[in-house]
Amino acid sequence: MHDIELDITTSLIGTTAKWKKIRAIGVPPNPLRYFSFTCVPWQSSITEMPCSPLFRIGGADASFPYSEHISIVIMLPFQQNDNGNNNNNNTKKIKWRWVRPEVRGNLPPPRRSHSCTYIDGSDGHRIVMYGGGSSTDGIKNFGDLWILDTYNESTFVDYMRLKNQPPPKSYKASIDNINVLWTKPKINSNIPQSCSGRFGHASMYISGIKFQELLMKYKYNKENDDNNIRNINNNNNNNNYEGKVENTPAIQNSFGILIFGGMAFAGSLGMHDIHTVYCNDKNAVGDKLIFE
Repeated sequence: MHDIELDITTSLIGTTAKWKKIRAIGVPPNPLRYFSFTCVPWQSSITEMPCSPLFRIGGADASFPYSEHISIVIMLPFQQNDNGNNNNNNTKKIKWRWVRPEVRGNLPPPRRSHSCTYIDGSDGHRIVMYGGGSSTDGIKNFGDLWILDTYNESTFVDYMRLKNQPPPKSYKASIDNINVLWTKPKINSNIPQSCSGRFGHASMYISGIKFQELLMKYKYNKENDDNNIRNINNNNNNNNYEGKVENTPAIQNSFGILIFGGMAFAGSLGMHDIHTVYCNDKNAVGDKLIFE
């Protein structure tokens, strides 16, 4: 497996970027396809971390029919000790390491071609996983939601310990001192049938304030459509809706996920619809973790 990173340098003339190969130490994971690879900014909680770790979740092997997985592997960055030979304080030398966390909670079914979206500002540096497909045990289109808490009260200490420990040399000792937690949230309302299952789609995080603004504009335009107010001969431009939403603490703590496109087994080869799911508390746990 060839690993790459994007090295970005900035000058007075402009910004340039170039790709370069990197090698992560430790035992590399099994090669899979159709997995998610999500950037999770732990460095906002761990100042010693030089950049964001990358979480590889799920995927399928090269067999046919496919055999899906729900394993998690982390590509964890560490600041490399250059023994004082580096005179440029603006340059970061990063050492990457493959880490296999201890996975807690009830595991989602194995899948491929799902989406994983980072929840910005969540205490547990959460990831929302939606959908995916499977042919391991019959053909399935998943339309479920799962939450992965990637960060907890022990993560900082565990990370600092790993920084000073050599990586394992074989799969027999592959579980590292990092733990993550799967949770299946409640769905308050039925997901529309057209969004009941898909894979190969895209998803995007939407802040609470932006979600409410989009929702208000949607309701405004829909009401105008239902009342036949808007038409091409009307001089009033009803698209210039400028409603404002008060950015309260409750709104700041909520978020939405936009789901776009994809495909489904025994269904459409290409979907072009857009759906959203909404949660009023990005840090909720237990029965209070609800989507609609």
